[in-house]
Amino acid sequence: MIDIIILTKDHLEETKKCIDSISTKHPYELIVVDSGSTDGTQEYLDLKGALVIPTKGEFCFSRNVNIGVKFGKNPLKLICNNDIQFGRKAIDAMVETMITEKAGMVGPHSNACMNPDQWHKGPQDPDETKETTRTLNFFAVLIDNKVFETIGYMDKQFTGYGCDDDDFTLRAYKAGYKIMVAPAYVYHEATATYKELDKKKMYRENIKRFKDKWGFAPTQDWRECLIKT
Repeated sequence: MIDIIILTKDHLEETKKCIDSISTKHPYELIVVDSGSTDGTQEYLDLKGALVIPTKGEFCFSRNVNIGVKFGKNPLKLICNNDIQFGRKAIDAMVETMITEKAGMVGPHSNACMNPDQWHKGPQDPDETKETTRTLNFFAVLIDNKVFETIGYMDKQFTGYGCDDDDFTLRAYKAGYKIMVAPAYVYHEATATYKELDKKKMYRENIKRFKDKWGFAPTQDWRECLIKT
């Protein structure tokens, strides 16, 4: 039912914690898109029975997400960084929210996220389900494959770091899909995969690309932005 798609670039210990935290009553396939890890990540994933898809070149989030989604065969796609740990009932709560609310995208609450609707100090499970008109941060997000079929894949012009999840969430929102935050908690160590990259420079460049495409800056309320344009 679920393709759990994890993106990796070294940081084996974080990856182990992420995979060990996976718990769900739903059947799933573990798909890992790995950008040339040299720390034993691929060997560990082989032992875990994951479908490992190696990529060449530098780590690119949007490209790697697209690769993982295309390889998956299940109707629900749970996309996540390797620097997260799922709460005890997080995955099931996200799936239940998607089914109950007929949502296109569902995110969890977290200790480290840019969407204020998702913030939760943790580690206790939140009990609030809410609709959001802001970006669902892609450190952990559940997406119905129908959304990809309708709006396409992530825009690869947003290379490196930032704005790719803003762009995708906005496109889904414009297409009429419901965007929800589930009563689920995911601990986010925050950008372990990007520690070796120049995040500030990449983010500045991607903000410019986003403004050129949409006419306004990311991480704002999409409903208000679209009314003004």
